[in-house]
Amino acid sequence: MVGGNTVMFFGDGKRIEVRHQAHSRQAFAGGAVRAAGWGMGQPAGVWGIADVLGLGK
Repeated sequence: MVGGNTVMFFGDGKRIEVRHQAHSRQAFAGGAVRAAGWGMGQPAGVWGIADVLGLGK
């Protein structure tokens, strides 16, 4: 596995998990290329994935 995320929601005596697992680096390639292309046209600063995706803040 090359990457994974788990989000957990806890309640009274229970837990719900949402998991994502990537088994190939190719799963990240499209997003990495998109982010790199976007970043080339931006001024210096601190940016997040919401900026790359055009979601605003």
